[in-house]
Amino acid sequence: MKKSKKRYHKRGSAFIEIIFQFAIIMSLIFCFVSLWKPFIYKQNLDYMAKTLVRAVEANGRIDSNINALANDLKTEMGITPTVHWNASYISGTNKIQLRKKFTLTVKDTIKIKLFEPSFGNPVTIDIPIEKRFIGISQVYWK
Repeated sequence: MKKSKKRYHKRGSAFIEIIFQFAIIMSLIFCFVSLWKPFIYKQNLDYMAKTLVRAVEANGRIDSNINALANDLKTEMGITPTVHWNASYISGTNKIQLRKKFTLTVKDTIKIKLFEPSFGNPVTIDIPIEKRFIGISQVYWK
């Protein structure tokens, strides 16, 4: 007895699968490249906030030196956040007493460009980034 088997050849199916795999890989690479900027920006914002909180903890006050450090960090990292301090000062001064808490809030928004049509403005998404740190003064003021 002879068995006859019909074989179906799918000649183009492997090529179609490769095209779909390539499209998926390219879209993942595009997403990674376009989302890389906000992650780096967030990391720089976190570093700036940690550095400022540590400086205030060591100095026990928020003065022109801290503001100069904030401006130096902004220019060095190429970021432009808004910096807001919330602290309970010794009355009439900019000094924070030993073991008193203070809060630093750093805010900014970053734009991600989705695509740029030739006939108009680019389509972007604004992503708000905010970091809040709480510090404790390590200086005793008489």
